[in-house]
Amino acid sequence: MPLIRCTKKLLTEMGDAALSTPGQAAGDVLLGDWFANLLRIEGQKCVIFTSERTLLTFLVPGLRRDAIRDLPNIFRDGLSGLLESEAFTDEAVDRLHSEYRELAIASTNDRRVLGSLNDLSQMAEAHVQHGGGLHSCDVREINHRLNQTPMKLLKMLSPIAATKSLLGGDATRFERTKLTSRRTKKPRVAELDEIRITRDGDTAVITHADPDVAVTHFQLGPQIAEMSDEDILACLNASIELRNRMAAAYKYVAIEIPPGNPQIRYSNESNQWIPRGDVVRCIVDSDDDDQPVIYVDDQELSLEQFGRLLATYAGWGMRIEFTPDDETDRRPPLEIREPDRSPSG
Repeated sequence: MPLIRCTKKLLTEMGDAALSTPGQAAGDVLLGDWFANLLRIEGQKCVIFTSERTLLTFLVPGLRRDAIRDLPNIFRDGLSGLLESEAFTDEAVDRLHSEYRELAIASTNDRRVLGSLNDLSQMAEAHVQHGGGLHSCDVREINHRLNQTPMKLLKMLSPIAATKSLLGGDATRFERTKLTSRRTKKPRVAELDEIRITRDGDTAVITHADPDVAVTHFQLGPQIAEMSDEDILACLNASIELRNRMAAAYKYVAIEIPPGNPQIRYSNESNQWIPRGDVVRCIVDSDDDDQPVIYVDDQELSLEQFGRLLATYAGWGMRIEFTPDDETDRRPPLEIREPDRSPSG
């Protein structure tokens, strides 16, 4: 049974209704599980949903608490409206309705998707404000704009392009899970002579002269036929500027689990250990074969298990501070300098 994976805020709002029978990971469901977050916009409760596999997203505004407690029906109604407004084929609509006929509630388990959901939540709030507020904005247009936005987790595909690639059965055009080892830079605001624009149906493919900048697949819809390269670039630059403004306004605060409380938990859905917070205190050791072993909360993790735990933060940065084994609960004093060299160095 596929899951709606809810943030802590949303689970709290749902109360006892969140205690449904746990389902299993989505498995062969095409768009996977969905992540959901509670937003408060202009004093009203809204829920935003995003697919874990393609980041297809829609906002459902102005909900009462009793309605939120019936989250699966809210999801199905919102998904139906989105599929209709984006002109998905009848075959695709029927398939998705069938796959999500039954749903269970769970907590979020993937920091990469959660990070994208937070970005999309901020974009949604900005679009509502720009549209004149909840009473004046066009929610369908906002959802359309959200799904046109190139996303880093999708290797700069837009959610709508990634979804239509999957639904169209063209697996070569979208493989989110097979990331390349070579990291690419985020697209930046550019001039026309710095890029090359080609068209693939309703999608503009923007390639930078700098090979280290990710290629962007920008879904624009049928109006692309009437747009010049300058028009396409202006739309893309506006999207990038909005992303940059939100990133500049965002203040990240890392959550560290208090000493004595478990820092990690085992997820039966993903069959791995996952962190409960944003800081992991651990002890590094080695086994009889001199292979690394990491202890977290006295739980022994192999290098592979620890690597899978770290992969829940794929796309984030990481600092490593080595401390004495009895001082992992506090940060050491820092000196920013080159290390002392031995006479032979």
